[in-house]
Amino acid sequence: MFDSRFVRTRQDMKPGALVSRATGQIQRQASDAFDEAAEIASENRVVVAGTLAAVAVWFLRKPIMSWLDSKLDSEDQLEEDADDAI
Repeated sequence: MFDSRFVRTRQDMKPGALVSRATGQIQRQASDAFDEAAEIASENRVVVAGTLAAVAVWFLRKPIMSWLDSKLDSEDQLEEDADDAI
């Protein structure tokens, strides 16, 4: 009985076996974390949508600001042209 446990323990301690066990454990933990995140996201869709919208606005802030500046400049120009016409 001792010999069989000893042989099994030696096999478990081989580098390939350790990597295999560690990889399996990491995959299980990642899968569990993903499942939990998916569950939380499905329960809080509004929060997730708001967060994604905020991130999108953050990444698009420079083009949005440029667009707004161009619109405001064109409106200012229209007002100046109207004042000059009077």
